[in-house]
Amino acid sequence: MAQVCNSGALVIETEDVADLLVTFESGAVANIHLDYLGRKPRRGCMVLGDKGALTWDINDHWAHEPLDPVKYPGGWALREFDRDEMYRNELAHFLNVIEGRESPVCTISDGLMTLKVVEGAKESAQSGRMVVLGAPPL
Repeated sequence: MAQVCNSGALVIETEDVADLLVTFESGAVANIHLDYLGRKPRRGCMVLGDKGALTWDINDHWAHEPLDPVKYPGGWALREFDRDEMYRNELAHFLNVIEGRESPVCTISDGLMTLKVVEGAKESAQSGRMVVLGAPPL
């Protein structure tokens, strides 16, 4: 199921908020929230499982397993990184793929599946129904 909207606050022609509830074939469930409205960019992930939870925040460079405070009393630090370095590495990888020295990390199939998810989210938001996605055609 998905809800998407253009709040009008940004004066753009596309959606600026999206909430998706995704169920995978395995039974795993994901809740995805995307928005362009927040003034401070946030990127992170929380994974909940039967043995605990892992929370990750890319902006604060930390990860924490809150269900085991003895093992990880303050979380643990992720490698500090420079955003410019991240983009330089991405560009270097792209050039290496073009020159045949590396295989792409993100394949055409990955890209097609991403488009299917976006189209499915829009369809779900418009129809108010769950949309079932299959594998992308190759």
